[in-house]
Amino acid sequence: MKIVIADSHKKYDDIDMYKDVFDNIDFINHAYSAPSDVEILSVSHSKIGVSTLDRFPNLKLITVRGSGYNNIPVQECTSRGIWVSNTVTYDASRSVAEFTIMQILNGVRKKSVIDNYVGKGATSFKSMPRAMGGLLKNKQVAIIGYGRIGKIVDEILESMGVNTIIIHTTGIDSVKSLSGVKWADIITIHCPLTANLEGIFDEQFFNMCKKGVVLVNTSRGKLIKSIDLLDALNKKKVGYAALDVLSGDESTVDDIKNINCTDVTPHVAFYTAEHRDSITKTNIENLKYFIDNKRPKWTVNKVVKKGHQATIL
Repeated sequence: MKIVIADSHKKYDDIDMYKDVFDNIDFINHAYSAPSDVEILSVSHSKIGVSTLDRFPNLKLITVRGSGYNNIPVQECTSRGIWVSNTVTYDASRSVAEFTIMQILNGVRKKSVIDNYVGKGATSFKSMPRAMGGLLKNKQVAIIGYGRIGKIVDEILESMGVNTIIIHTTGIDSVKSLSGVKWADIITIHCPLTANLEGIFDEQFFNMCKKGVVLVNTSRGKLIKSIDLLDALNKKKVGYAALDVLSGDESTVDDIKNINCTDVTPHVAFYTAEHRDSITKTNIENLKYFIDNKRPKWTVNKVVKKGHQATIL
């Protein structure tokens, strides 16, 4: 089978590991430039549209090297008889969870404020009047989204003497269903990006929060309405925001980045050697399984072929 690994990067993806297992395999920058005879396409961040699928009449499987798959039109793939599979490993989830804990601690201890003072020449706590933080112990942390990552965050926080408020994604149907955050000193977001959750963290949400709340988002940028977050930061409703993902118009994003009580990172929460190795090994295992069994080991959708038709189970 013709296999293409898109979004590949020689400094991150273990290309040699793939080459040791598969003969008929190519590595490209973006999925759209894959050859038309591709049968298995593995992507990281490439957005797959209907026009892209039209170019690949022989495509049988798309694997996503990560947990999120909102860049793939799953329903359209299913209707065409194309399997979709994501790649979730403990090390991948643990990497994001540990990054989340780091950012929570940065918020509680006002690391960005300290950095700002040091950047202006401060050499002692005596010249940092607004940099005194607090202990994480006994704080109330709201974990919004209780999948693999949320559960690991909860386990780590429990070991640190933190009280957690769990809000399951399945129970979120409006901002009002997030009312549990009003008791939280810290909020960490671990939700998938779905139509009903896009922009749900808006002005109404921030008005429910404790004044000065610490906000961490390592999930998806479009979950937060950026213009409302900017307003909440300027009004000190949000005391600190750690954003590994950020979405919005360019001027709003720049304004958020320039506030000294924010820490914006370019989607790197997953970025560990352990994540890379586990994702590569798991993806290879899934590809081998598909070649041997005509279906992936881990699936997002379920396809039953009837002649040239496919139906969703």
